[in-house]
Amino acid sequence: MDHAKLTAANQAAAIQAETDGDTVVNAWPLKLTLELTADCNLHCFMCDCEMARDRYRAKGYKKFALPVEIFRQIAEASFSKISVINPTVVGEPLMLPYYDEMLEACAHYNVKLDIISNGMLLKGERARKLLPVLSELTISFDGGTKETFEHVRTGSTFETVVENLNNFSKMRDEAGLTETVGLTFNTTILTENLEELPRSIELGAAAKVDVIDGAFMLVFAESLRHCSPLSDPVRANHWVAKAEKRAKELGIRVSLPNPLPEDGSADVQVAQSDADFGGVVEANGEQPAAPAEVANGSAPQAAPEDEGEAPAGSAERLQRAASKGAMPADRVPAEWGGKLYCRFPWREAFVGQGGEISPCCAQGRPVLGNAFEQDFAEIWNGKDYQALRKGLWEGKPLDYCKNCTFLQESGAVPYSKDAYMRD
Repeated sequence: MDHAKLTAANQAAAIQAETDGDTVVNAWPLKLTLELTADCNLHCFMCDCEMARDRYRAKGYKKFALPVEIFRQIAEASFSKISVINPTVVGEPLMLPYYDEMLEACAHYNVKLDIISNGMLLKGERARKLLPVLSELTISFDGGTKETFEHVRTGSTFETVVENLNNFSKMRDEAGLTETVGLTFNTTILTENLEELPRSIELGAAAKVDVIDGAFMLVFAESLRHCSPLSDPVRANHWVAKAEKRAKELGIRVSLPNPLPEDGSADVQVAQSDADFGGVVEANGEQPAAPAEVANGSAPQAAPEDEGEAPAGSAERLQRAASKGAMPADRVPAEWGGKLYCRFPWREAFVGQGGEISPCCAQGRPVLGNAFEQDFAEIWNGKDYQALRKGLWEGKPLDYCKNCTFLQESGAVPYSKDAYMRD
């Protein structure tokens, strides 16, 4: 079976398992998020990139990038089956040392890229080479004015990012890829840029982005507590509402947080260290061996368990959840009959630089196994993954899901004092 047919068959099996609420998924994830690099050309004050670099140092890596040999092993094992990869969530992917090889691997296996970039390097050959294998480009854009933008995104130039994005948008349109390549603004919402959210909406509309996504910042140091909008929920709700109104006026789709409780019940907590989350694999400074599935390329298999019924939710909440990724974006609420749950345990997986497998890249994510020590199928359909899927499907999410900011901002679960903790 060729790559395209294999990928299509895997996609159909994964979506069917999700649709049926199966706790066992006899298919590979549709998307892998890979922690390939923590390198970046900016120094945003609210970013935990340096903490990610510490993890690379602890593993004995001389550069802030997963060794290319391990990338090749992962590509060989999985790229023929999955549909999309995201090469990093903390670093700048356009700085990856083997950027060209990554693009070539995607083209060879017909795998698309979801890229999160600061936009400073999105020009010239790097931009042109990216477009043919791109599924979604997300630009981090944290301010509606030059002053605020460059204050938050230290080392960036407002005009450069706007110009690069506008040029890329035009390049996308001229290539006839408007319907297949998505463009997104992603805004980390801070006390500093709250009042500029409507202006950011206007800039996104001018650049012809498809959606503007915003999320409240994660607090990982005491010195940043005052920067969190959760410290002033009334003000936060006011400006988020104004931004949503401006988006409606301009006809642009937005995905902004659900209103905060204004009684102080969601007071932000300072993030814990990695050690407090448990299950994180300790580094030994050695490069891990290839995943077991490299040898056999087998699809995950296991015996299914009983499914439960998901609770009903309001149409408004379902719509908001869909826009935040809390349920499949390609489904409408009526089709799901009120079911509300996270799509990630059926469709996606996160692979850390040491092979750690987690269900997503959210803060406080658990480590459910290690792909360099276990067969992926053993992890993907192990008891922990099955418990995770069962809990979400039955409307009884596990504790770490209750503290997920994505689900809280979508309205799927209530805001809590344990939210916004960096992993």
